[in-house]
Amino acid sequence: MDLAEDTRMQIGKEEINVKGTYVWVNSVRINDKIFIIPGKMFKVAQLKEEWYEDVRDPEVIIEVLKTSNSRPDIFTFFERFPNIKPQFSYHMEWEENAVLPIRTFDYWWHKQIVGETRNRVRKAYEKGVVTKVVCFNEELALGIANIFNETPVRQGKFFWHYGKPFETIRRDMARDLDRSEFIGAYCGGELIGFMKLIYADSVADSVQFISMIRHRDKSPNNALMAKAVEVCEKRKIPLIAFGEWREGSYAMFLMSNGFERTSLPRYYIPLTDKGKLILQLRLHHGLKGLIPLGVKRRLIDIRSRLYKGRYRRFCH
Repeated sequence: MDLAEDTRMQIGKEEINVKGTYVWVNSVRINDKIFIIPGKMFKVAQLKEEWYEDVRDPEVIIEVLKTSNSRPDIFTFFERFPNIKPQFSYHMEWEENAVLPIRTFDYWWHKQIVGETRNRVRKAYEKGVVTKVVCFNEELALGIANIFNETPVRQGKFFWHYGKPFETIRRDMARDLDRSEFIGAYCGGELIGFMKLIYADSVADSVQFISMIRHRDKSPNNALMAKAVEVCEKRKIPLIAFGEWREGSYAMFLMSNGFERTSLPRYYIPLTDKGKLILQLRLHHGLKGLIPLGVKRRLIDIRSRLYKGRYRRFCH
């Protein structure tokens, strides 16, 4: 297949977030879309804004990537909401995501959540929690920094944002402001939790959702979720995406708030002989992908215990 005549390619570098830290990686701009190519042992290319943009012509992209000086070993992309039926015959794997379908706030309140969740939202309001959409400014950034620096351990592991300089936090939170919205949870005038939503077509992607542990008795997370549903109904956004589905207390919280476990088709296309071997050996998810689920759960439990012991004074 010949490259389309109007295809334009530009080699460069792009800044991406890796476990809370921004790093520069190789990239290829193909027409108006940027594809990042991270990796050391092997390189996997993907659309930088894959949650917000579609890969409409994968055959053209594949051919261009094969001719790039930063030639990746594998190219991956997935079907975006709401059209998540497999459309291509490439090697495909199902990727589990947490999604909240939204009809109306009333439907969510009466049909999608359980009585305990409704009680938690009521309790938040009774204890003085106020939720509202807020503009990003210096005051909000300072409140977010206070939340991030409350404890170095969250969900049994080290919290990436703990101890970051204020200017770094402000810069990170200011990304994508043209398509973002912040929802804050306040008590006594103090920011005790917040959610950052990024809008992409018919989806609101929750990229930040966190509250202070010392205020968890006020159920700020439930109040924030209720406000997010209200906001999305007004915007006529039918879905809130919450990222990769994870088991344990995380999944229990999501299910109690109406989220569903939804499978997205993700494609993996080898571009080199090395890429073919990686797929055959199932190494494209890294060594972690080879660990049996039972062993992984045991390792997570051990890590959680170690962090709790090390940071005992922060654990409530």
